[in-house]
Amino acid sequence: MTMILPWHPDRVRETLDRIVPLLRNGAVMVYPTETVYGLGGVASRDVVDRIYRIKRRPPEHGLIFLMPSIRHVLLWSEAVQHARILRLARAFWPGPLTLVLVASRQADPEILRSDGTLAVRISSHFFCQAVVQRLQRPVITTSANLHGMPPARTVQEAVHALEGVDFGIDGGVLSAGRPSTILHIADDPPRILRRGPVSRRMIERVLHAPVETVS
Repeated sequence: MTMILPWHPDRVRETLDRIVPLLRNGAVMVYPTETVYGLGGVASRDVVDRIYRIKRRPPEHGLIFLMPSIRHVLLWSEAVQHARILRLARAFWPGPLTLVLVASRQADPEILRSDGTLAVRISSHFFCQAVVQRLQRPVITTSANLHGMPPARTVQEAVHALEGVDFGIDGGVLSAGRPSTILHIADDPPRILRRGPVSRRMIERVLHAPVETVS
């Protein structure tokens, strides 16, 4: 049976002391975010491969990485994108906006997409912030469900559906919110690859430029 741990914001240190060593050793967890329950672990090739198997997700579908800070995002991205990243970060991070960007040489090449890009986000959920701050490494996030199925609303539902998860973090019942907006900023104009809580109009107001939406 998969271990499920309760998440209490007033017992952060105790929870992190228990799970961080597991994550550093390659564990895969189900955990709450500000959108839906996530499936993830510390970013590495082995963990990426495990998540694809657990989720039964085709490899051409990329994963998203929760970053500890904007500084990490800038280190892992080509400098030509930094002005655009900073504008969007000031407006929408932490929050449900994912940026697809061209990765720099600082990024681990084993976790990049085939085109050399990386999808990143800074989460506003207390658990996500706490764990990446303790790790100071990116954490993978993808919705905690089998590929093509609706996102789970409880940790029990997710763990039941996903065989091979090492542990779950119980953040209660999450509202049936939408996953994050995904914006490809390396293109000109930028393109919304997935609609979500951050709208095209909101992004255009920040960038002072047109944004395309993939149909």
